[in-house]
Amino acid sequence: MNKKYKLHLFELLSLIIFIISYSILLSPLLLIDSITIFHIVSITFIMIWTIMIYGSIKTWFKYKNKYLDKSSNLYLKVNKLSDEMGAQKPKLIILKTPTPNAYATDALPTKPIIILTTGLLNTLNESEIEAVLAHEISHINSYDIYYMMFLSTLLSIIRKKHNFTRQSVGSNDIVMFIIFIVPFIITRINLFICRINFFLISRIREYIADKDAAKVTTSKDMKNALLKINNQIYNLNKLNANKFYLNSYI
Repeated sequence: MNKKYKLHLFELLSLIIFIISYSILLSPLLLIDSITIFHIVSITFIMIWTIMIYGSIKTWFKYKNKYLDKSSNLYLKVNKLSDEMGAQKPKLIILKTPTPNAYATDALPTKPIIILTTGLLNTLNESEIEAVLAHEISHINSYDIYYMMFLSTLLSIIRKKHNFTRQSVGSNDIVMFIIFIVPFIITRINLFICRINFFLISRIREYIADKDAAKVTTSKDMKNALLKINNQIYNLNKLNANKFYLNSYI
């Protein structure tokens, strides 16, 4: 079996475990006569879509009027890669920060955005920057931004339920402790399982984006870009740590 299909099957298994863990936490609501599975699913999706729409509007307000000029060389590269990968043509934003980074986001489903930092542009050569752009376009093409936002919303709900049971168990009330000790253990285990599965799915999406970018550009450029980014981040962290220790002795 193709390695990419194996990754998707593993991702599907992780997603199923994630959904089951989420469902277990909400299953006590079914004990209420007026609430059905349909109500739980509907409320969940309404919450998720509300959060996603809010996030999209917030992103649009944050970055409007900050887009790079469409006549720039970077835009030409992005348009070329988008055509080759059959993706929407994203807008570009350059952030002035020394940390080499690139990520994709969406203001709306028809308005994908790729954000690059000056640190990234100064660290990589042209072919490596092209590989990074292809990586981000792959995320846009696969709707990874919305997919991971969907999962992170579920994870946030699970985390809030665990925080509630933790606070109840941590109170000085012995009755509350007895009532919530079992829900606390269940939510603790569920949160742990969901965090692991969220991380696994995230890593798989990143790996697939790397593979897609390597096909459109070259695997060498993708590999060199990742190595240079990691090395530069390591050097910046080391420099910041040295500054911290130096300042603490002054």
